[in-house]
Amino acid sequence: MSRQMLLDGCVSRFLRGGDAQDLRFFARLHELLEPAYAEVEARARDYLRLLPTAPGPVAELSLAHLRRLDRLDPADVTEALEGLLFRAEAGLVRAGLAWLDQVVRQAPERADELVPALASALGHQAYAVQERAVRVAVKHARHLGPLGAETLREALAALPPDLGGRLAAAVGGEAAPQEEPEDFTPPELAAPEPPGPFPGLPASVAGFAGERWAYTWQSGERWPAGFVRFAATDREALRVALSGMARRAAGLYGREEWYAPQDWFTAMAGELVDPGADPGPAGPRRPGHQARPDRLPGERDISRPHRFLLRRYAEVLAALKADALPPLLLATPTAATGHLDPAEFVSRLEAVEAAGAEPLPADFQQALLRLPGTVPPEVVARAGRLTSEAGRRAARRLEDGPVAPETGVSWRYTENMDDYSFEEREPCAAFHTRIIPRLRVEPTGLTHIDELLGGVPAGTWGEHGGHLDWWPAVLPSHRDAIAAHYLPHLPHHWSRPEVRPAHVEMLAAGEGPAGEPTALLLASFLARRDPSEGVRLLLRMAAAGDLPADALGRQLALLTARTDAKLPHATAGLEAAARQGAYREVWAVIRAALPHLLPRAGQRPGAGVNDLVILGATVARWAGARGEIPELVPFADRRSSSAFTRGCRRLHGLLTSPETGA
Repeated sequence: MSRQMLLDGCVSRFLRGGDAQDLRFFARLHELLEPAYAEVEARARDYLRLLPTAPGPVAELSLAHLRRLDRLDPADVTEALEGLLFRAEAGLVRAGLAWLDQVVRQAPERADELVPALASALGHQAYAVQERAVRVAVKHARHLGPLGAETLREALAALPPDLGGRLAAAVGGEAAPQEEPEDFTPPELAAPEPPGPFPGLPASVAGFAGERWAYTWQSGERWPAGFVRFAATDREALRVALSGMARRAAGLYGREEWYAPQDWFTAMAGELVDPGADPGPAGPRRPGHQARPDRLPGERDISRPHRFLLRRYAEVLAALKADALPPLLLATPTAATGHLDPAEFVSRLEAVEAAGAEPLPADFQQALLRLPGTVPPEVVARAGRLTSEAGRRAARRLEDGPVAPETGVSWRYTENMDDYSFEEREPCAAFHTRIIPRLRVEPTGLTHIDELLGGVPAGTWGEHGGHLDWWPAVLPSHRDAIAAHYLPHLPHHWSRPEVRPAHVEMLAAGEGPAGEPTALLLASFLARRDPSEGVRLLLRMAAAGDLPADALGRQLALLTARTDAKLPHATAGLEAAARQGAYREVWAVIRAALPHLLPRAGQRPGAGVNDLVILGATVARWAGARGEIPELVPFADRRSSSAFTRGCRRLHGLLTSPETGA
């Protein structure tokens, strides 16, 4: 396929529409082709059409290529800017303002023609965007005619008083008179809804067999739980009900490994209906690879939470073959978060003991991981009366609380893998950083738990990630451990499964410490072109009192300084969260981030740092914050009149004023 066909195909796909996920492959292919000047010029009208409505990544690349051209039709540019500056994404609007600024500098006579587009940006919801638009308007006010100046005067009402005053001084008119009162308080955060119950199992074999399979973690729990229950209470009816499903099992027996839960469930049905029909794996198909008799993928072939899920299904199948199934499974959740009620867990253990059975090892260990951190004393006492080895182990867990894995995040160079820190090195374009999650636990003696929470070799992670949306329910009381497993799946490679906000939302609803891994996940969603999902996650964790604010500030600083994540996107998200009630938490995030983002001596502030300082002054006032930030003092003491210095001076004054502070 020719280069021109590939470029045309990408652009045509952009024009047909779709969300960012749909178009991600084509956007990356387009950029890998590196269109030449003439190739961009030939498709200029198509790129212009994409600016107002295309998903952020497509609009961004279209704008970047259009700005290379110097022979665009002025009318087309005007129309494109009007659509671009009306968009909600702060990063795109800021880029559009830079383009408008460039056009007016080159052709001042076009200032009036472009004023409607500029007025759209003045009405943007993000303060940082409004401030940039005011700066452009003031800069070019001398080029405006009466009609252009009047258009900007009409936009004064949409501006905060401080920005409105700056614009009014340049174009006339009066800024909005109402000053936001000093005791302004955004709305209180609403407490998150308590988790609902996990759906109960069907009461009959007919109900179980008639349920429609859904590819969700809930189905992945309900199917084996129902299978084991009815295999114990009404095996013949279950055999008849699953006979149709069992006929599909023969197609699995020639495969060496089974990766999908549905494969395991089909194999269970096949073994129930036709015991012994599975001849076992035929042998390895890859040189140097040894086939496993249990058909579980190897440790280096899939992510550990995925393998933990499959291990539970494998042991049910093995117990069925050995005629050693217990009367029920222990780990089936009782709450929508994946948690297991301690009293119900003890009742299940009592039932297994009464039947003279042994719990399945992975099922037992999964049940331990699903217990909450706090257990009523009467439940602990009841567990102490259990007599089996599993019962005694469960009683110790209920009394001692959950295991506490150690988690963390390292930022390293890909070339020499040295630890990366702000203090050690300056950014260098020749190097790229890599995120290395850490996860360790003191050995518990429980093999499957130790494997899941133990150190994960970096080389075994990134290419996997099956069933990402199932993982939080595996460790509902160990939030940071799942966050560490998620980090290799942040969106940085088109061929890998990608962690999404819905995955992190369930993680946020869980329990357990939230530290650097959880903070980095939140930071990655806040620093996207559209930070709304990150805002929603931040608000949820803030309302529950679980937000790792200091860690979030540090990870935001690292992420935006060392990757292509944009600080202005994060600032817009933080502002939105503060205005919706999380102003104290947002201030804590900004306070933690600023020491790492402020420039060193002789350097200019990075992109977006000034806007973060401005937002910091606003939320510090709302929160009644006080307490000097030492790294801010040198900038506040400067004699410079730059916007950055003025912002630092204002924030420092608020934090050190005796009248500030709640």
